[in-house]
Amino acid sequence: MKIPIYTEVSFEGLNQLDLGDIRKALQKAKVGVLPSYIVTHHFAQAELFSFLTLLAQALDELKMTERFPYPLYIISTQMVSHSRFFIAPNVESLPVHFFKKVKRLKPKEQLLLSKIVVMGEKIVNVNLVSKLASVKKQAKLNRELANVCHELNSYDLMLEQLKDSKN
Repeated sequence: MKIPIYTEVSFEGLNQLDLGDIRKALQKAKVGVLPSYIVTHHFAQAELFSFLTLLAQALDELKMTERFPYPLYIISTQMVSHSRFFIAPNVESLPVHFFKKVKRLKPKEQLLLSKIVVMGEKIVNVNLVSKLASVKKQAKLNRELANVCHELNSYDLMLEQLKDSKN
């Protein structure tokens, strides 16, 4: 078993604006099986948006997600954020826990890694699109609840200030 370390998705000899070539590159790089990143510095702004649209379509067709079990990062200096993908300005700014040196694993580490592989396979078998939609819906409801609680607290504070001013 391989330790999950970052791999760059290579488009060498492939057209990055062709859906079929994007699918081939994603499968070859084992996106989702290992943490991956795509460098997009050479794209113009309009090409970058069309590439991200095609990338999202390719991930959907391959029934992969860009978040689970291992993330897919987009390295770009032209964009700060995206609604679907994690954007980073350079490779050094990616989370450091996947920057590991390849070494021989101890038996306990090998056992833990095999458990992680099994859990990763279970995650792949779950309908992640519907789960992510329900998580987003719950997050929206939690934000609304937080806003209402904040408003209630401000009203309570005003009421106490009015009571204090009367006395």
